[in-house]
Amino acid sequence: MGAPKALLHDAAGRTLVTRAVRALADGGCNPVLVVAGEEAEAIGRALREQAPALPWRVLPHAGWRGGMGTSIAAGMTALLHDDALHAVAALVIAAVDMPAAGAPHVAALVAASDGGRRRVASAWREGAEDAEVIIGVPALLPRGDWPQLAQLTGETGARTLLREDGVISVFIREYHYDLDTPDALARWRAHNGNAPPE
Repeated sequence: MGAPKALLHDAAGRTLVTRAVRALADGGCNPVLVVAGEEAEAIGRALREQAPALPWRVLPHAGWRGGMGTSIAAGMTALLHDDALHAVAALVIAAVDMPAAGAPHVAALVAASDGGRRRVASAWREGAEDAEVIIGVPALLPRGDWPQLAQLTGETGARTLLREDGVISVFIREYHYDLDTPDALARWRAHNGNAPPE
């Protein structure tokens, strides 16, 4: 991809981490904790330049090579030991490489959670309308799930929790982009985050 995903930019020059932090903050999340690997310093610099007024902080995570689960666990451990957040009912886990999940989508997750008491996951289809529905992040998880999240390892992430019965799903309404390849990034930039023409 030529750079860490968080520092890739859209057609207007905004980094993906800035877009993600803004979507979470505008969608109702405060504070926003950015778990960052080897580029933590550069990510903090980008946020200071592009989003100085938003309620974010960067948590450097030296074990990021261990997989997404370790990053979630690092963030959860930090939150569980933050006395200022003892009254927070739930959290939203998000990734920087899903830019279609903007503030309206985050707000919809929060609204569907019954005041933070229900698990709420994002849903989307890859490709055709009859394609299999995928369930994943961004996802809202109640405080009762936090100790389990703090024990995650490897690449599994919160998938097991999100596949349990009773999880509410909210579809990503905009055209879905998962920026995992240079081609996907180029298509998204070319259409400025909108659906490509039929």
